[in-house]
Amino acid sequence: MSSNDAVAILLLFVTMLFWGATPLLEKMGLKEVEPLTGVLIRSGTITIVLLVVYLFNGRIHELTKISLKNYSLFAGSGIMAGLVAMCGLIIICSRRA
Repeated sequence: MSSNDAVAILLLFVTMLFWGATPLLEKMGLKEVEPLTGVLIRSGTITIVLLVVYLFNGRIHELTKISLKNYSLFAGSGIMAGLVAMCGLIIICSRRA
C-alpha cells in the first residue's frame, strides 16, 4: 500500500466518523432549537468558514469568474440538498427526539 492509499483510507475513515456524528449533534441541538433555525445556523457557519478559507488562500477572486449558469446550477443544488432535503431530515429527527 502506498502512502497515498494510506492517506486516502485515513481521510475516508475521518469522513465516515464526521458524517456519522453529524446527525447525533443535530439531534442534541434540536432539543432546544427549531429545525429551520438549525439549518440556518449550520449553513451560515459553513458559509463564513469557506469565505475565510477563500480569503486566506487568495482565491476569493475566483468567485467572480464563475458563469451565471454555473452559479444557478450550484444554487439549485444547494436549495435541493442543502435546504429542502436537510430541513426534511432535521424535521424527522426533531420529531423522534
